Amino acid sequence: MFIVTQIFDEPEDDKENRQARQIVSVLLRFTYYAFQLSVIYESAYIIYFEMGRILFSIYFTFLYFFLLKSFYLSIRCKSYTYENMIEEQNLCKRCKIHREITTHHCKICQTCVLEMDHHCFFIGNCVGKNNYKYFISFICYTNILTLSVLLYLGQQFYFLVTFKFGLLTVHWFRLIFVYIFTILLFFSAISMLIAQIYVLANNSSIVHMRKYPDLKKYTYCQFILSIFKKSLYTDIYNSWNQRSEQYYLLIP
Repeated sequence: MFIVTQIFDEPEDDKENRQARQIVSVLLRFTYYAFQLSVIYESAYIIYFEMGRILFSIYFTFLYFFLLKSFYLSIRCKSYTYENMIEEQNLCKRCKIHREITTHHCKICQTCVLEMDHHCFFIGNCVGKNNYKYFISFICYTNILTLSVLLYLGQQFYFLVTFKFGLLTVHWFRLIFVYIFTILLFFSAISMLIAQIYVLANNSSIVHMRKYPDLKKYTYCQFILSIFKKSLYTDIYNSWNQRSEQYYLLIP
């Protein structure tokens, strides 16, 4: 058994399909976030005083910025270039290549993905070695944002009913629509976060949990923990001084 490094180019047809899925995902998310922001800021100007509006705007602006940054990095990074372990029992029947035991073939992307966790339809990309940390950051910020929006909109309902602020049919419809959609998004995000915490605790991945349900721990999945081992100060130093893309703060 020996290790070689090979680089596989993504087929043009698969690349175009993946890019199309990512474009649709980006457009849907930006449309929803723009609609959500319009409702939030509109109601903020009805209720809050000027200082409250400033603090409110700063909080949500930074939250959206870090959410969209992690979303962008999750989409941009792909794990199609990898080191392959020559191992006869782990031959990909579709790609016809020998690979590491943690490398899996994605039926949607039509390629093998290094340290594959799962294919995420929210980002239109596979979650693997190169974007796993960004994906964790993305779902963490999604949970923080959706919870903040739910608490904020709950406050808006209270003010609208109690003090009769802005009781317009259009405003009510938009408020209720965003609230219901945010609830669905929150439960989706929190369930994904719980699943990721579980696989992290077991040093595994979702695809391995499905393939080997009876096994509890997988010693060959150390990458999941190792990508979070850099210290906070090291991340800060390299982010500000070297501008290196390999360092990224989970919670700035």
